Amino acid sequence: GGHSDWRLPGAYELPKIMDFGEYNPIIDETYFPSTKSEPYWSTTTQEGWSDYAYAVQFSYGDHGVPAKTVSNYVRCVRGTSTTRSFTDNGDSTVTDTKTGLVWQQTSGSQRNWTSSLTYCEDLTLASQSDWRLPNIKELGSIVDLSQSLPSIDGTAFPSSGEGGYWSSTTRSLDVSYASLVLFSNG
Repeated sequence: GGHSDWRLPGAYELPKIMDFGEYNPIIDETYFPSTKSEPYWSTTTQEGWSDYAYAVQFSYGDHGVPAKTVSNYVRCVRGTSTTRSFTDNGDSTVTDTKTGLVWQQTSGSQRNWTSSLTYCEDLTLASQSDWRLPNIKELGSIVDLSQSLPSIDGTAFPSSGEGGYWSSTTRSLDVSYASLVLFSNG
């Protein structure tokens, strides 16, 4: 395309081009033809394991952490790689200044997916009552793969656990399954 500033994307960047309404591959092939339903490399090394890097699975959208010696597909990106920046609002909420999203700072208790949807819709926090369960791309945007156990900024989100956090995104082939993020490893 006449540019020479291409780079391998970060593990948080690859899911931004995924279309969770598609499956096998989980991408709009009009814009990304010939995408394989296979893992694609990211530049993100697993915290504490320098021989392993994150790969994003384009059949269904999950992440894996194979050894860097394994062969996976590559899709390059160009442009500035942005880092996350959180502002503590002082009212039990945090704003991600890169996305503009406002997050509940502390975790609620564990619950099933339907109860999680209701919990968010019924939440009143910081004088706001328009809360919702985030979609999988939004939830993935707060993962910090430079951290582990949990893989999230512990200053911005001090009570986050290592377990699974529900998203509002259901699987395209079977809506009885919803996507989640495991904050143990992102």
